[in-house]
Amino acid sequence: MKILLPPVGGSAVNNGRKYFMRVTLKRDGGDFPVPGLNHPVTLDTDTLPADKASKLEGLVAATHFFALPAVVGTPKVGAVGYFTYQITVDEGHQCHTVELSDFTEEPALVALRDYLQE
Repeated sequence: MKILLPPVGGSAVNNGRKYFMRVTLKRDGGDFPVPGLNHPVTLDTDTLPADKASKLEGLVAATHFFALPAVVGTPKVGAVGYFTYQITVDEGHQCHTVELSDFTEEPALVALRDYLQE
């Protein structure tokens, strides 16, 4: 049984939900920097529509995010022009950041990264 704790400094119920989750994606690298392309993206289940919040929570759960190491996968030797990504998940009572790259092969983590880039 998982106990959901209320967010720090927030209410126990946000937008009809038991807790909040804030997920941030930062992207660096690539061959040709494009202005505005590498700005962080943050999704917050407290402000998302319920269906999108549920999808985000499901993608995070599928990765077992809080059990992942700080770095998942490594670039291939001699690789150039690839992106690195930092995904941070904050649930108020716990926060974790994972770094990955275009070479990461964990399907659930790739699905989360791709959803955050949509």
